[in-house]
Amino acid sequence: MPLFVFGLVFASAAIHVAWNAIGKRSEDKVAFALATLLVSTTLLLPVFAARRLMMPGPWCGEGLVCVAFSGLFEALYFALLFSAYHHVDLSVAYPLSRGVAPVFALVAGGLLLNDWLTVPEGLAVGTVLAGVGLVSLSAWHREATGRIGLGVLFAVATGAMIAGYHVVDRRAMTLAAKPDLYEFLFLKHVFIVIFLPLLLLLRGNGVWKRVAGEWRRSPATVVAVGVMTPLAYFLILSALTQGNVTLVSAGRNVGIALSTVVGKLALDEQVRPSRWLGTALILGGILALVLLGTH
Repeated sequence: MPLFVFGLVFASAAIHVAWNAIGKRSEDKVAFALATLLVSTTLLLPVFAARRLMMPGPWCGEGLVCVAFSGLFEALYFALLFSAYHHVDLSVAYPLSRGVAPVFALVAGGLLLNDWLTVPEGLAVGTVLAGVGLVSLSAWHREATGRIGLGVLFAVATGAMIAGYHVVDRRAMTLAAKPDLYEFLFLKHVFIVIFLPLLLLLRGNGVWKRVAGEWRRSPATVVAVGVMTPLAYFLILSALTQGNVTLVSAGRNVGIALSTVVGKLALDEQVRPSRWLGTALILGGILALVLLGTH
C-alpha cells in the first residue's frame, strides 16, 4: 500500500473513531445514524449542484448502477450493525465486522475486479486479521454465551456489506468514465437515506419520530457527526482510486487499534493483554502493507 494511500486510510480511520465515540453517547443509535446521514446529504447537496453546473464529472450507466448498489450495501450495513448491537457489545461487533470485511473483499475483489494480492501482501493482511480475531476474542468473555451466536452472525453479515460497498466503490473509481468523487459521495448518501428508512420501517418502529427526537436532544452533535461521516468516506473513496480494495479494507482496521488506545488513555477502559497483542498484530500487519507498497 503506497504511503499516500495509507495516509488517506489512517486519516479516515481517525475521523471514524472520533465520530463513533461521539455517537456512542446517543440514546437511540439507529435514529442518530439516520439523522446524521440526513444532515450529510443536505450539506453535500450545494456542493453537488455547484460541481454539476461548473465542472460536471462524467457518468455512465454502470457508474449509476454502482452508486445505487453502494448506497444499498451501506444501508444494509447500518441495519445489520445495529442488529448486532442488540445481541453483543460494540467491542465485539465492531472489530469483528471490520475484521472479516477484507476476507469478503479479497474474494469479491479478486473474482470481480481481478484485484488479487501478492503472497507478501496476503501474509500482511493475514496478520491484520489475526490481530482483529484476538481483539474480538478479548471482548467475548464479557458476553453471555447464549447471546453471542446471533450477534456474531449479524456482525459477519455486516462485514460482508462493508466489503460489498468497498468493491462496488472500487469498481466505480476505476471506470473509464470515472465519476467525480463529490458527486458520487452525494448520490451515495441519497440512496442510503432512501434505502435505510425503508429497511427500518419494515420493523414498524416509528423511525421518523425517533429521528426527530434525536435531533431535538442534541442538534449540535448530529451536525458535527453529519460533517465528519462524509469527510471520512471521501478519504476512503480517494484511497480506492489508487489502492487495491482488499488492502484499503484491511488498512481501515487501524481504527480498531486507535479505538483501543483512545479507550485506554481517554476513557480509562480496562484493556486485556490479548487485546494489546491483537492491536500490535493489526499495526504490524498494516506497517508491513505500507512497507511493501513503497518497494
